[in-house]
Amino acid sequence: MRDLRVHTGAIELQIREYEHPGSPIIFLHYGGANLMMWQRAVPYFEGKYRLILVDLRDHGKSDKPQAGDDIDQMAADVAGMMNTLQVEKAHLVGSSLGAEVALALAANFPDKVISLTCDGALTSEFGPFSAWLDSEDAFREHVNEYLDGMRERAEKIFPSVDAFVADSRENLEKHGLWNEYMEALQVYDACYGWLFHPETMCQTVLEFLTKIEDD
Repeated sequence: MRDLRVHTGAIELQIREYEHPGSPIIFLHYGGANLMMWQRAVPYFEGKYRLILVDLRDHGKSDKPQAGDDIDQMAADVAGMMNTLQVEKAHLVGSSLGAEVALALAANFPDKVISLTCDGALTSEFGPFSAWLDSEDAFREHVNEYLDGMRERAEKIFPSVDAFVADSRENLEKHGLWNEYMEALQVYDACYGWLFHPETMCQTVLEFLTKIEDD
């Protein structure tokens, strides 16, 4: 393990690297956090992959220019870091803000990304990278209808994780969206995620990365 600052071409980012000849995984934290949020996840990947934990700009020990902290710029920072470290391409694992940065990196620098694991990313449903095919007016109508439905929906309270997962499965199977990865995601949602229940997520990500590399 080594801690170092890496120049991106614009600023310097603080990183923690676990060197290994395997494929690189870049871990990107959520807003207000720093690279230390991933420490409980490290043992699941160490010795199998090259791990790079990053303090995003304006976070942790990285530079804090107080400007240019939009998602695309943060993605460009990570791309610059990869260039400096001579990382041609990597798996990206991001949480919330970090997931948004990972998505932006994949959109702007697709050749640098092997795979994406995004936890809680906010994405644009309408815009140049969205899947919406209708007009902007139709999209706004869709959003209003969706919000009205949320306001009218009764709150659900589940007595256990298994009950929550069973309810999710019933709804998702109707749309053909249920599989082992979706099941792991629902367990994760019920158990508070990386910080409180890393085992399920880390094992799921490991299986996903192994499948990607085997293919």
